[in-house]
Amino acid sequence: MAMSSQGSSPTVHDVSLGSIAGVTSGKAGPAGQKRTNFRWSLAIFAMLMTFMSWIDRVNLAVTAPAIIKELHFTKVQLGMMQTVFFVSYAVF
Repeated sequence: MAMSSQGSSPTVHDVSLGSIAGVTSGKAGPAGQKRTNFRWSLAIFAMLMTFMSWIDRVNLAVTAPAIIKELHFTKVQLGMMQTVFFVSYAVF
């Protein structure tokens, strides 16, 4: 879009977004390196690990009554076992 008139008014030109703030278009990364899809692999891996830990926590909660009955744990002992289990997930 160009706007000009006779006189001293400024001229406005189309500026592509690629030239703003040093952003370049194309598939090259910093210093001309080609981008990889590693970030997507890492994101998928993180999602799968999150889903797996959620399934483990749900399974432990569902099986808690059977664990108490079969292993003769008290609720306090089961709570300590679950605390150790969840802390290990937080650490690793």
